[in-house]
Amino acid sequence: MKEWIQEHIRLLSKREHGSKSWAELDFSINTNPLGPPASVMDFFHKSDQSWIHKYPVEQAYSLKEQIAKKLKVNQEQVVIGNGAAELFFLLPRVLRVNRGVIVHPTFSEYEASLQAANVPIKRIFYEIDGDRFIFPLERLKAILSKGDLLYICRPNNPTGQMVSLEEMVEVIRFVKDRQALLVVDESFIEFTNEPLGLIELFHEKASLILVRSLTKFYSIPGIRLGYAIGPSWLIHSMEMVRDPWTVNALAQQMGILLLDDISFIEETRTWVQQEREWFYQEMKQMDEYHIYPTSANFYLVRTTFSARVLEQALKKKRIAIRLAHSFPGLDDHFIRLAIKTREENLELLKELKQFVLSSS
Repeated sequence: MKEWIQEHIRLLSKREHGSKSWAELDFSINTNPLGPPASVMDFFHKSDQSWIHKYPVEQAYSLKEQIAKKLKVNQEQVVIGNGAAELFFLLPRVLRVNRGVIVHPTFSEYEASLQAANVPIKRIFYEIDGDRFIFPLERLKAILSKGDLLYICRPNNPTGQMVSLEEMVEVIRFVKDRQALLVVDESFIEFTNEPLGLIELFHEKASLILVRSLTKFYSIPGIRLGYAIGPSWLIHSMEMVRDPWTVNALAQQMGILLLDDISFIEETRTWVQQEREWFYQEMKQMDEYHIYPTSANFYLVRTTFSARVLEQALKKKRIAIRLAHSFPGLDDHFIRLAIKTREENLELLKELKQFVLSSS
C-alpha cells in the first residue's frame, strides 16, 4: 500500500533523537546540568494540578504576553511551540519557499522539515581555518535569490561558534534586498555572552524569524517548549495551520515560571562560562583531541582516530558521546561533548586519557 504515501515522504530517512537510555553519563545531550530550576520543581510538587483536567489555552496567551514584554515585541509577533522543532516544521508548511539554503555543518532538523514539505535544499559550508569555522558570507551573497529561506544557527550546533554580529547585520540587509527570508536558530543563545541575541535587530518589516528553545537552557526536554519571533503576518499563518493544543497546560505554566527566574539565569550563565573555560584548558593538554572554541554549552572535538572506536570504548564505561559524522561537512574524526558538572567532566577526561593510553 506504499502507493498511498507521497513519493517525497517515502524517501525520508529515519531520525534518532534523545538521550541514550543505557548511559550513566550522557555527554551527547546539550541540556543545562544545573536545571531544571527549583522554582519549576516546587510548582510541579505543590500545585493543585488542576491543569491535568482542563484543556490548555490554545495559543498560550499568558506565556506569549510574558515573552513579548520581556523581548519588547508585540504579542502578535510571538508563537509558542512544542519545542523549537515544531516551529521549524511549521515554517515550510506555511511559506511558499523556492528552496531552503542551509549553512553546514548544522542542526539536522532544518533539512528534515524542508524535506517533509518537499522543498528543494541548497547546502553551503563553513570553511575550517585552524580553530575557526569561517562563515561563508560572500558565497551566500552570490547564491541567495528571491524566495529562498536561509537558516543560520547562532551559536551553531555542533560547532558552538557564533556568526559575528557585524556579519549578521549584513546578512539581514541582503536577505531583505533579495526578497528572501532568514531563520536564525537561537536555541543556545542564553548560554553565550550575547544572551539577547538578535532581538534588537528585529522589527515587523525585517525579513527575520528568530527561533528559541527553553528545553536546553532550563533542562526541560520532557516538557517540550519553544517560541519564535517573526512578522505578524507570518505568525498569524503559523497559528492557523498548526495542530491544536500542541503546547500543553503544564508547559505553559512552567514557561511563565522559567522566564521569571532571573537568579537561575544568572547562576547558569556564570557557571557555564567558568566550567567551559576549565574544560577547554584540560582538553587542550591532550594532543589526540583538537577542541574548537565555543560560545555554547558544548564543544566540537576532532580526534586523531576513529570516533566510532572511541564511542564503543566509552560505551563499555556507560558514557555516551555524540558522534558528529552525520553532520554534513564533518567525518568520523569529530565528536560533540556537552559540558556537565565538574565531577562528570573529570570522569570523562579520565576515560578520554585512558583510551589514548590503551590505544598506544
